[in-house]
Formats: sequence, C-alpha cells, structure tokens
Amino acid sequence: MRLLATVALVGIVRLLAVLPLLVGMSACVMYLPDTPPVSGTVLSKKTRQPVANAEVSIASAMAREAKVRGVTDVDGSFSLPAQRRLMVVLPIGDLVNGGHLTVEHPEYQKVSKFVAAMAWRIDLREPILLTPLP
Repeated sequence: MRLLATVALVGIVRLLAVLPLLVGMSACVMYLPDTPPVSGTVLSKKTRQPVANAEVSIASAMAREAKVRGVTDVDGSFSLPAQRRLMVVLPIGDLVNGGHLTVEHPEYQKVSKFVAAMAWRIDLREPILLTPLP
C-alpha cells in the first residue's frame, strides 16, 4: 500500500513539474471520464431473447485494456459506470469520446466494437446481438 502511495505521489510531482509548461501551451488539466458510462441490452441474434450473464466490458478510446466490467441481468440489460482520471488536454481538436465495448458469453460469439458517446454518456438505442455458437 505504501508503494502505491509513493508511485501516486511521484506521478503528481511530475505533473506539477510540467504544469507551467502545459499551461503556457494553452493546455487544460481536467478530470474527465476515461471511459464514459454505458448502458444497453444484449439479445440473442437467433431468438431475439435476452442473454443473461454475458460479460460486458469497456476500454477507453485511447487504450485497449478493459477498464470497467459488468454482467447482464436476466432481462439482458447492463449499465457500467464511468471511470474518471486527471487528463491534460491540448485544444487542438475534438476529444475522442467513447470506448471499445466487448460482450462475451460462453454460448455465443464474442462481439467487440467502438461506441461513441453523446454528451459523455453512451446509451445504446439498438440492442447488441450475439450469434450463438454452432
């Protein structure tokens, strides 16, 4: 635990050391969602019935590793919270907002796709359809 606190402190000290340079370049230091909150429904592509106990995960748009994981309910619905972190943002274009969503279940083919966020939240209007394994 002490090592983790030391590593976090070193990271903060490094950020503070370059902060004047970044501010001089018109950068902003903001506490932003690394992965936005996401909710939706998972259905079987064959039967259109809900798929319970499917593992749903989302990774940030900038990285591939999953940051947040959850499991679908009996009605196939899921809701994953946002993960936030301190980020340095340079105002040179739009901030990529969204994430790589993955849905897995032992009886279905894995689905993985990029989903874009609207107003820092992802509400999937269309269900995610899983194809049963042969």
